[in-house]
Amino acid sequence: MPKRDFPFSPKSATRLEVGDLIAISGSDGDWAVLQVSTLPRTGPGARTTLGVGVLPWRGKKQPTAEAIAGLEFVEHGLTSIEIFTDGGAEVVGSAALANGVQSQSDAG
Repeated sequence: MPKRDFPFSPKSATRLEVGDLIAISGSDGDWAVLQVSTLPRTGPGARTTLGVGVLPWRGKKQPTAEAIAGLEFVEHGLTSIEIFTDGGAEVVGSAALANGVQSQSDAG
């Protein structure tokens, strides 16, 4: 995949990679972060669905790879590309998944 510039707001899940950090702005002005854990590359939902983990992190600024290093998911679930297209979320960086967290992407 070509070099990516951050931040960006994708229109398709095909622009995402496992490990991408999604900054979420809270109503109180603080930031939270989701991390991409699963990307189906074939079949239904391949362009619109992504698995994400909620990381136990909050901050006054957008998250960085250094800030979330070693954190493990407190929750995990599926979301859709609408988190970006309708919700205004952005990918602000990328980081390795924490130890013990397995990527379940379909290498297709």
